[in-house]
Amino acid sequence: MVSSRTWELATIPAEDPATYAMIRQADRSFIRDISTTQTSIDIIRAMVALARALKMSVTAEGVETEQQATMLRKNGCTEAQGYLFSPPRPAAEIARLLLPDLEIEETAA
Repeated sequence: MVSSRTWELATIPAEDPATYAMIRQADRSFIRDISTTQTSIDIIRAMVALARALKMSVTAEGVETEQQATMLRKNGCTEAQGYLFSPPRPAAEIARLLLPDLEIEETAA
């Protein structure tokens, strides 16, 4: 039996921002347990498969260890963010790192 929430997913265009976010972002609660819980691995695999079918990618959020990053790669997730790579940074700082020759003005948040 298909749950009504699953059916809703099938009827919402993938371009819808809420659907896009739900498919594209693997919540850190799944990432935290990926090395110890089969359910988390299964959910990540399912998210990756669904995203690929819809021609999207999945970004794993909250990756803190090499073990988590390795498990994600092994299960098809090719994008990740979290403290393993960098703590949160202001947008202007990221822009300066990626585009060092560009003049970037800082704006108040």
